[in-house]
Amino acid sequence: MHGKSTEKNLLRKKNLVKIFTRKIALSLINANRGSELTQSYWRTYHCIDDATVIDGKFQTHHYCKNRFCPVCARVRSAIIINGYSQQLSEIKDLSLLTLTVPNVSAIELKDTITDLTQSFRQIVNRYNNKRTAKKFDIDGVRKIECTYNHELKNYHPHLHVLCNHKAAQYILANWLKLHPTAKRCAQDIKPANKDSIKEIAKYFSKIFSKDKDGNIKIMPPQALDTINLAFRRVRTFQSFGKIKMVKEDFNENELKDGIDCTLTDGEYEYMQAVMSWVCTETGEVAVEIPEEIRNYNADTLGKYLHDPEDTPVTDFHNTDAAISAIMERKRIENGQRTASNRHQIGQRTAAHRENNG
Repeated sequence: MHGKSTEKNLLRKKNLVKIFTRKIALSLINANRGSELTQSYWRTYHCIDDATVIDGKFQTHHYCKNRFCPVCARVRSAIIINGYSQQLSEIKDLSLLTLTVPNVSAIELKDTITDLTQSFRQIVNRYNNKRTAKKFDIDGVRKIECTYNHELKNYHPHLHVLCNHKAAQYILANWLKLHPTAKRCAQDIKPANKDSIKEIAKYFSKIFSKDKDGNIKIMPPQALDTINLAFRRVRTFQSFGKIKMVKEDFNENELKDGIDCTLTDGEYEYMQAVMSWVCTETGEVAVEIPEEIRNYNADTLGKYLHDPEDTPVTDFHNTDAAISAIMERKRIENGQRTASNRHQIGQRTAAHRENNG
């Protein structure tokens, strides 16, 4: 019983992340007309639209692999956690160091990100290249990420570092020398725990944030587009010292662990009409989505993404909405094929007339 409940929760959460991903992608497209990332946002919108159920295993396909995609970010986070946890556990007195600078405007963000990563590399390399005896090793991982200040409408790029405590103190002291405008009280060193790697392995921009009253807010799509553009071709997660780098890219053929389910075997396609995957042959729907989620209530969606067990979701089968969605898709596809055939016939007719004068 417990196993079935856990499996259902996994499918629920995957469905919620897919809904959230479509919401974010569409808001980015609509709010940022002409953005250099528009095509990438469309690929994210259609990420894992396709799925299959084979021998009771639900498996999604066609990942967009964009860094800003919440679906793909979850896969990368798992790779990072699995790849670095053991290595970091061998570092004695492991600490979590946070390095910041004052908030910046949208125009300054790209250059500030470059400055932060270069400054950190300079500090680490300068120490590791010293010819004198070293009192401690500087080994670990660092993550650069960015948040948005809703009140001031500016950006807060910062670094999280996992390393030995003495190394953290050394890095912090030199960080303040390189960045005299950075306040000591805005930096932080604290003991790391088993969840620290999970925290810094998350999405590089905090889409969800809480205001001073504790209400969940979603980052404005214009601000998120600014961050996405600024982070292009930036290595957000980096190992240093003796920590071996883990490759974050993934091949979806290697993602073989599907979710156990009681759904009918077959091909499934994501349908916006029901906000879930639908069996293309039977109309069976993977997960029923409640009205409050359909209305994109940010507070509710944020809560359910963190606590999927509380989501009022149940499985259902062969609904009219699902079947209607399938028939509409097939009607559109048939119409597109008919139009394409007519166009080809027209081209052949025109060519024939031209050849025969």
